[in-house]
Amino acid sequence: MLKLSRIRRKSLPEMSMITHSINNKKKRAIIITVATTLLVLGFYLFTAYHNNLWPFWSDSSQQSTQESDNSKNAQEQQTTYNQNKQALIESETPTDATDSQKKIIMASKQEDNGTLTIFTKIYGYSDGVCTLKVSNGSHTSSQTASIIFQSEYSTCAGFSVPIAENGTGTWTIDLIASSNGQSDTEQILVEVK
Repeated sequence: MLKLSRIRRKSLPEMSMITHSINNKKKRAIIITVATTLLVLGFYLFTAYHNNLWPFWSDSSQQSTQESDNSKNAQEQQTTYNQNKQALIESETPTDATDSQKKIIMASKQEDNGTLTIFTKIYGYSDGVCTLKVSNGSHTSSQTASIIFQSEYSTCAGFSVPIAENGTGTWTIDLIASSNGQSDTEQILVEVK
């Protein structure tokens, strides 16, 4: 014998409970999603604050930009300085037959920072030492620097003489280039104001 099972219809209160159960699941899912989002956001903000990330960028990032700009300005100033130095030395290049036999050519420039910079071209030397002697009346000073080899000519590593050291007036500047027992000397007079 066959028994037929009876299909039971759900009553209205039972349907309401099912609907209520589905709504509770949706609410729970929304609450969990919001809570997870807030936790992730909170973690990011905590990390961003301690690592100076957006939105907590500090002045140090702006300072880095300023330091970068200052570095670029310093490089531009150095390039301009080197170009001016080269132009000044080129203007002192020998033009007549007697000057073209010189081994040392010097030029000077009075700087705004209270120093006199001496520029040099040395022919026939690939290494050695430059000795600079500066005198103004009874005041005398001296400096040494290495000779730096370049393809066209060599140069002294650099001389910057404080004006206060020898005072204003006419300076006698002697440069002696020496290497392996060979030496050459050049002298210039410079009016320092």
